[in-house]
Amino acid sequence: MHYAFWKEDPEAKKPTWVFGRRRAAPWADTDPVYAHAHADARTFHVSIKTGRWGSKPVQIDGATYAELLAANKHLAQALDTRAGPLVLLSCSPARPGGSAAASMSGHLHSRTNIDRDVYAAKGDVMTQTWRSREEVSSVGVEVDSSVGDAADSLWEVHRAPRDTPAGSDDQLPPPTVRNEL
Repeated sequence: MHYAFWKEDPEAKKPTWVFGRRRAAPWADTDPVYAHAHADARTFHVSIKTGRWGSKPVQIDGATYAELLAANKHLAQALDTRAGPLVLLSCSPARPGGSAAASMSGHLHSRTNIDRDVYAAKGDVMTQTWRSREEVSSVGVEVDSSVGDAADSLWEVHRAPRDTPAGSDDQLPPPTVRNEL
């Protein structure tokens, strides 16, 4: 599930949040893999180890984040067991005018062996999990209050390159010339 959320009064010092209707996420009929990292429109924010007990927050570009994902054994294990897309649970990597999601997915698709579609939020993200008959999780994406629940797209999708369909001329081997007597 996913939903839009926005500030009732964007000028208020303590905003009241409005939550839109829950709807099926674009990847709902797949078995997605989720990657969590803080982000903004241009960079991803991760922590690096600085010793046995310490860490330091750093900002990295999309290509570097793609390399970190590709080298992560836990992500590799998840990708091996799930066929769905990679969903970035990161704030704003696809915010209009930004480059974080595009550079990450471009590098992921062209320089690593990860060939999954990538979904990236166009605004800040909020996740929720609750139990009813089964465990349900949902992700919200912040939108401009002037758009509210009418937002047509909360996600930017970066499609993995697909093989050329079987039978197309691009996949045919070069013609073989035979001299038959």
